[in-house]
Amino acid sequence: MIKLISNEFMKLFFRRGVLISLVIFVVLTVGTNIAVQRLDDALNSRADWHQTVQSQIQDMKTQLASSSALTPERRTELANEIKAQEYALAHDIDPNPVNIWRGLDNSLFLSSVIGLFMVVFASGILTKEFEWGTIKLLLTRPPTRTKIYMSKFLTLVLTAAGMYVLLLVVSFLTSMFTYGFAQMGQPIVSVGKTGEIALTSPIVPVLANAGFRFIETFILLTIAYALSILLGNNSAAIVITLVLSVSGGPLSFFVERYTWLKYYLFLHADLSGYAEGNPPVPGMGIASSLSIIAAYLLILLVSSWFVFRRRDLASK
Repeated sequence: MIKLISNEFMKLFFRRGVLISLVIFVVLTVGTNIAVQRLDDALNSRADWHQTVQSQIQDMKTQLASSSALTPERRTELANEIKAQEYALAHDIDPNPVNIWRGLDNSLFLSSVIGLFMVVFASGILTKEFEWGTIKLLLTRPPTRTKIYMSKFLTLVLTAAGMYVLLLVVSFLTSMFTYGFAQMGQPIVSVGKTGEIALTSPIVPVLANAGFRFIETFILLTIAYALSILLGNNSAAIVITLVLSVSGGPLSFFVERYTWLKYYLFLHADLSGYAEGNPPVPGMGIASSLSIIAAYLLILLVSSWFVFRRRDLASK
């Protein structure tokens, strides 16, 4: 299996289009980091952040005291935010620092570009073998069709992971020059479930955000890979996958009317809401969302594997 995967990597990265895409991705990452840093400087050019935080605390206290329409959850949220802001102010911790970790987190919106690349790669990694006639060469070798199927899928997963590592490394190196090392070790202040102040390393939310984005990319590449096999057409797989990927937002408005929609895959693709206390589907936990995602992807992988095993490849 390892040899098959290494061969897949050689075939993938010796394609000119893939290498050009990677170069474009690196250039885009560097350029985006520089542009975002300049925008950050323009929007956060405040002489004294202490005054801003004091003003925010006062506004929240006024809202908490004057509004009787606030829900208990919102009141608790405001009270915790006030407590965290007051702690940060007392200990000289900027709650909204413009530092290297901010630059790294901002760069993760480029995960959508990784998702697009992976959809294209995934939809063509097997169908191109048919177009080029190289599928016959694969079948004359000892590895079974199952191993061929799995090696290509694992190559896609590892490629996606590698692109995320590349994104984080390039963003970190660029942010070293654009943001510098000021406030790099400053913790994030929050309030725990029992009301105690919690100090978190600034790298934790960055890695968590990257993990959530990777899961979304994993969903997209799995769907594109499975559909390209089921449909036998990489263009159709790309179009359908991209259309499905943007369908979650509009359909979320109809969940209350049609409760069965809460089981729709792309309402659960973005799991970052759980970290912010705002689940994508109200009333459901992260375990439920992961179970729904796993069920959909398992069905797609098993069905496409079955079709691939049964297909008359010798006649292609």
